[in-house]
Amino acid sequence: MLAITFMVATLVCAFSYIYISQLLRQRVVTAHETAAYLDTQLAYLASNAAPDLTSTRVDTNDPEAVRRAVIYYLGTDRDLNTMMDSIVGSVPIIYDAAIVDADGNAILHTDPDLNGKPVPNRPDFQQVVDANFRQQLKLLYNSPTVYDVRVPLQLNGEPFGSIRVGVSTVFLKNELTSSRPPFFFRWSSPPGSPILLSGRWSVSAGVSTASPRAMPNLWLNRKRAVTSMAW
Repeated sequence: MLAITFMVATLVCAFSYIYISQLLRQRVVTAHETAAYLDTQLAYLASNAAPDLTSTRVDTNDPEAVRRAVIYYLGTDRDLNTMMDSIVGSVPIIYDAAIVDADGNAILHTDPDLNGKPVPNRPDFQQVVDANFRQQLKLLYNSPTVYDVRVPLQLNGEPFGSIRVGVSTVFLKNELTSSRPPFFFRWSSPPGSPILLSGRWSVSAGVSTASPRAMPNLWLNRKRAVTSMAW
């Protein structure tokens, strides 16, 4: 009886290890793909927001004049600003997003207080994607970290800066721990008799219905959640 119990426990542990490693890998890859998709969408909207400056009165030979014009067009484009306002509330794992110029200053940021200010460099989320299972666990479950997924931004055919989307390990960890595994193990009567019960695993899309005007407060709440989280 003990041998059977030990064998079942070993199999459960082995399958659980495989399942958790695959789940973690899947969630990390999905998080990267989601952030990269948001990057490309923001880059597309930014490109559409900035017109061909040669058809305007802007002196295209003056880099500072070009920069000021681009900042103005990006800052006043409704579609671009609407997406910036809604990103944080729509995707649970996203901490923030920013359009950053070549000098590292935020042109548009999901935290309006950071507009025009330097954006700190963060580690690339690709290192989490490339890590093995144990390294991923260490990266996600150690101290809270925000990683960036970024793409270069070109406007009017010239390099201008980058799009950066921040992925929070706190929010990613919360999604992982809130997922129910497909199987769970419990001990029942009589003592020592293992029963393997099937369950369902589901992940909520977490789409917010908050209005764009409420997003700054939502961003601040999420920021406080990260900085106050005790691991």
